[in-house]
Amino acid sequence: MNILKKVPDYPETKFVAESKGDYIQVDMVAPGYTVDDLTIEARENGVLVVGKPKKSIGDGRLLPGFSNFFNLEDPKKFDRKSVTAEIYNGVLTVKIPVMEEYRTVKIKVVQATAE
Repeated sequence: MNILKKVPDYPETKFVAESKGDYIQVDMVAPGYTVDDLTIEARENGVLVVGKPKKSIGDGRLLPGFSNFFNLEDPKKFDRKSVTAEIYNGVLTVKIPVMEEYRTVKIKVVQATAE
């Protein structure tokens, strides 16, 4: 049984995704969008981001809408319940945390001394 809603039929927006070690950061172009226009769902196998603007022509605001689905190769490695998002100056940033047991651990190298 599929309980997930269908992904809206909007074009994708441009984005950049990169690993930051503790999380994956996705920055998307979303000029003119407000928090009320955006829906983000952490799904079983990825993260869905939808920009569905409130259609108000009277104040000159009309945006086309977008949808991006970011498929997570191994979803159990990510903390879906802790995904965060913020929008600033037309850039929407979504952070998808990596579960602690899957994070990269840096090992300190020390100089050994002769015994």
